[in-house]
Amino acid sequence: MEDVSKRFGALTALSSVNLDVRQGEFLTLLGPSGSGKSTTLMCLAGFEAPSEGRVLHRGEDFTSLSPEKRGFGVVFQGYALFPHMSVAENVAYPLVVRKIARAERERKVRAMLSTVGLGHYEDRRIQSLSGGQQQRVALARALVFGPNLLLLDEPFSALDRRLRGEMQSELTRIHQELGTAFVFVTHDQDEALSLSDRIAVFNKGRVEQIAEPSKIYEEPATTFVAEFVGETNLLDVTRVKAVGDPNLYHAHYGDTEIICRGPQDAVPAPDSKLSVRPEDVELHATLPVNGTQLNAISVRLLRSTYFGASVEALLGDQADRQFRVRLSTKRARNTGLEDGRSYWLSWPKGTGYLVPK
Repeated sequence: MEDVSKRFGALTALSSVNLDVRQGEFLTLLGPSGSGKSTTLMCLAGFEAPSEGRVLHRGEDFTSLSPEKRGFGVVFQGYALFPHMSVAENVAYPLVVRKIARAERERKVRAMLSTVGLGHYEDRRIQSLSGGQQQRVALARALVFGPNLLLLDEPFSALDRRLRGEMQSELTRIHQELGTAFVFVTHDQDEALSLSDRIAVFNKGRVEQIAEPSKIYEEPATTFVAEFVGETNLLDVTRVKAVGDPNLYHAHYGDTEIICRGPQDAVPAPDSKLSVRPEDVELHATLPVNGTQLNAISVRLLRSTYFGASVEALLGDQADRQFRVRLSTKRARNTGLEDGRSYWLSWPKGTGYLVPK
């Protein structure tokens, strides 16, 4: 996609989106509702025409090409299966449209149903299948004709948590087995992090960052990415300056000097935001003895919430700035959490990541 914008009347759904899909990759479009990810998918599929910009496929301009001529597979949120057809007839439909000979058609359908784990379901009716089985039929139908690209629009949103996890594992297996490029739309951060080769994070019709999952999570390019992907504490820091290491920085949080990470290709502003992930943070009843290795600040426990395997602590510092920390239940018991009591919050020096303010 080259500088693709899309407007619906006065509403700008996409604004100058540039996006590459690499051959054979699993690319996820991640963002909140209304951020533009599904509109992007519809422009790729040909169901929506860009207001500006171009869609290219291997150098060929596809911008004005109809969906059926693009040859991409599409799996919709609602499956869109034909209830009057059997499983095999549903999967065979794209081959019938393409006038594939019957013997070849039957061979391809059997092979694809085996790939999605429905090898003995050819004659079943759609109404007799579970939600997960119907999703597999939709996948098989979208893949049976061998598309170069498969587009998936929140395909697991209607499934319960257990079935959703099973289908995520199946989708990973199918992607690895077939080597087809997948573009997957979701608002679920965990789903995006676990499935993707790369993630494009959308916000208000723009791509805020596109990178590998680990880079998105550990080196967010904007405060929106830091807050949207996973949980984090965003700290206002000042007097940011580089040290000898190319991606380590000195900064101040209030009067406390801290050492943190930051981008290698650009020096952060003197006043920046520091993203500190909850898993990097520890809570201490007394000042930690190995303080030379830690960034540490004094806090007060506002309240704690029990989640079974973990406890979430809401903390406040002297300036009434708040932090959320998730501790294992065992760790929380050992620390001795009491509302209103003072503690020390710490994280290792060199962790935490500076993002533009």
